[in-house]
Amino acid sequence: MENKYPNLQSSIPFSGLFKAALEACADHIYIYDREGRYLYANPSGLEELGLPLEAVIGRSWRELGLPADIMERFECDLQIVITSGKPQISPITYSRDGGSRYYEYLLSPVNNAANTVQMVVATGRDITPLIEAEKQARENQQRFRNLCEAAPDGIVLVNPEGAISLVNTQTEQLFGYPREALLGQPPEKLIPELYRKLHAQYRTAHQQSPTTQEIGVGRKLYGLRADGTKFPVEVALSSFVSQRGTKTIAIIRDITVRKQAEEKIRGLNRSLQHKLQELARVNQELEAFSYSVSHDLRAPLRAMTGFSKVLWEDYGEVLDEDGKHYLSRIQGASQRTGLLLDGLLQLSRINRHELDRSKLNLSVLAAEIVNELRQEQPERGVDIYIQPDITAAADSKLLRICLENLLSNAWKYTRAQKYPQVKFTCLEKKGEQIFIISDNGVGFNPNYQSKLFQVFQRLHNEHEFEGLGIGLATVQRVVHRHGGTIWAEGEEGQGASFCFTLSPLNLK
Repeated sequence: MENKYPNLQSSIPFSGLFKAALEACADHIYIYDREGRYLYANPSGLEELGLPLEAVIGRSWRELGLPADIMERFECDLQIVITSGKPQISPITYSRDGGSRYYEYLLSPVNNAANTVQMVVATGRDITPLIEAEKQARENQQRFRNLCEAAPDGIVLVNPEGAISLVNTQTEQLFGYPREALLGQPPEKLIPELYRKLHAQYRTAHQQSPTTQEIGVGRKLYGLRADGTKFPVEVALSSFVSQRGTKTIAIIRDITVRKQAEEKIRGLNRSLQHKLQELARVNQELEAFSYSVSHDLRAPLRAMTGFSKVLWEDYGEVLDEDGKHYLSRIQGASQRTGLLLDGLLQLSRINRHELDRSKLNLSVLAAEIVNELRQEQPERGVDIYIQPDITAAADSKLLRICLENLLSNAWKYTRAQKYPQVKFTCLEKKGEQIFIISDNGVGFNPNYQSKLFQVFQRLHNEHEFEGLGIGLATVQRVVHRHGGTIWAEGEEGQGASFCFTLSPLNLK
């Protein structure tokens, strides 16, 4: 393309230094005449146009075939500068390589001796990174605002000057202020007068060491509502650095409900502690009473037993059948009373016994008890199965009492069976050991299950099965001393199973 205006560039009064500066500048620099023709373009500007200098000088954008959707707006801005003689900023946006690029041009007039605009200097630069950064900043800001609005806690943003610059809806609801009444105010507006000085100290300390932290830990913090009421709060502070300085975010949580719950729990704990103390006192009195009664009754019981024995030996021959029957009943009653006293003493001693838990092989202990039962009644052919190597951390004396009672009951209540069977097994359920002693004896009515472990409560006639009604109560107390539970399962005529657990104790 032939250049019709080869001398236009030479009409510009460039000094060597000025021209060198233009040539080295990374910005796009163009000089236009009043008709919008290019008088000059520096290397950076030529690179943007994609044309050599000789192809550009003296031609308009239309002659160069530049995009009309971009250059028509630019041409309007150019004419404004020529007409008004005042600088103008002209933004340009166009698509390149699948994305948008943003440019900003400063159009500055150059006047002649007659003080009219002779030419216009356009200086432009690619501001795409700045535009994208601003866009990202706006998106981040909007995202931050959305998060603040969605937060269940009050959020207050304090600027570097110490004034509130943002609050969320939850803050409005917590404190009863519209956000317009809080913006620009110091955050101490939300603090009761008594605590404002302390809060200011917290805030100053945080600004000096801006880390995420919870202020007032271990102390009472309160918020102040618009109506003058105060309420307990937790406050977490976090900071970030902006162009204007360090900003602080305060996250405020109303803990009124939690404080009320804590106070209720403390009240319940105090009440429970009082009841536990009262229960301990009553138990102590009951134990003392039981122990005292058991001992105090020994003397008259021994006297009754002794006198009945003397009466039988010295006057037995002169007594008629009724007299002998009554005397026999006196002796039987005294013996039974003695056994009851022994049972009560054993029951009272269990609570006073100092627990000494160690690893026990309950299978071995059960085998010893079964051997004693066989020696006492060798004629009984009871089929007894003991699962090998059942172990537990327990007090050896108390567990012997427990197993003696349970195995003796199983032995006793199977004597009417043609093929009596007793089993001692253990299974694990949800990480807990369950010890089970079962039999195929007479069983029990499950409707009366609640009476099984009560003192002096028996579900079977004494003439059918001897007993005092203390054994299972003793077993339950042993299990409870070990932090366990006990229950029974059974049906009349279908046997029974007594199951118990012991609280775990890690022993090496």
